[in-house]
Amino acid sequence: MRQIIKNSYAYMTIENTITMTLQIIKTNTNILNNFNTVRNEESFAHDNIILNKIESKLICNHVISLLKFIDELEKEIEETSIRQ
Repeated sequence: MRQIIKNSYAYMTIENTITMTLQIIKTNTNILNNFNTVRNEESFAHDNIILNKIESKLICNHVISLLKFIDELEKEIEETSIRQ
């Protein structure tokens, strides 16, 4: 996942993407690293104290949103490379 974000970040820098988007991508690297801790220590993945429903939804929705963005970006990169 970290490599995908780095690749996306490199592509977006080349394409002169707005600063806010680049900041979001940079921040998401840390969020995804912390997501592994939550998944391992605060979910049903192991014998843990479980997050409450509201926090769980926030985390899941955020990760889903990021993955959708990365998927769209990868498609755009692929289409751009095919045209060249």
